[in-house]
Amino acid sequence: MNLRTNLDPRQWPDLGVEAAYRWRAIPARDRPLSWPLPHDVGKRLVVRWPRAYQWALMARWARKVTGALGRFVPLELADIPQPYKGHVRTQFLLDGSEFDVSFEISDYLEPNWEAVRSTFLTFKLQYADAGYADDRIVPGGYVHLDDLMYRMLPYLRWIRRRGAAQWDVNARFGREFAKTVRARAMDRLAERRDWRVAGEGRKVRYSRYLRDVAASTVCVDLPGNGPFCFRLVEYLALGSCIVAVRHRARLPEPLRDGVHVVFVRDDLEDLVERCEELLRDEEGRKRLQRNALEYFDRYLHREQLAAYYLNTFLQRVP
Repeated sequence: MNLRTNLDPRQWPDLGVEAAYRWRAIPARDRPLSWPLPHDVGKRLVVRWPRAYQWALMARWARKVTGALGRFVPLELADIPQPYKGHVRTQFLLDGSEFDVSFEISDYLEPNWEAVRSTFLTFKLQYADAGYADDRIVPGGYVHLDDLMYRMLPYLRWIRRRGAAQWDVNARFGREFAKTVRARAMDRLAERRDWRVAGEGRKVRYSRYLRDVAASTVCVDLPGNGPFCFRLVEYLALGSCIVAVRHRARLPEPLRDGVHVVFVRDDLEDLVERCEELLRDEEGRKRLQRNALEYFDRYLHREQLAAYYLNTFLQRVP
């Protein structure tokens, strides 16, 4: 990219922040494993991972998952066929016995049943809240893909603790997904012209978006191409006060209304009212922020999810 001609000069300070953090070490997980593993798991279990994938996002997702799994067990690259759309098919070898384990990372709630029936276990990232008739499918969590968020996390959490909010409400969404609900949300929020709303106007770089989240009093979460999107993980990681449309999917540890997040009606008729209540309720808001941060550290940090995958597999083996 030609920075002189293609980059908005207002983004240059953001490039400096990114340069300062892009190569920093990712902070170590600071919570015990929520899904404990046997002390000898690294000797008994080997994970074989495919060398090639159906599309580029799968490779990016896989790098984050394998990096976390490799903290606990050996990994081997293998020529594993990938015949099923939306699935990363792997092999777990326990005490010499081989099991096919699949990760369905598509944004659709309906599983690829042919793929599910061919595996021992399927971790589905967009796992329907109502569950499935086949118990081979389990919630897969939601893996964040950008290392920059992890590297900036101590700084972003410091911004949050400092408590000097620049924005009343954060509602920055791309308009390519879930266009109707996102447009409706912005229309509702526009009713309050006295609020400072992050999300109106020009696009910003990712590092600026993260700092805006950390400096926002209330953060609005809406669906993307699927019920979950990276924004929810970012809000939780930064310890945000989250207002969200109720997700039609669930995580391995369910989010609780009024504890980790405040849910609003699907038609968003109460969106402004819920935001206004939280803007006034400092004590309730801080409780939600503490719980959100704790939730991420216990259940959505990459290493926690890797332990969950291994623990769940081991519990299923006869």
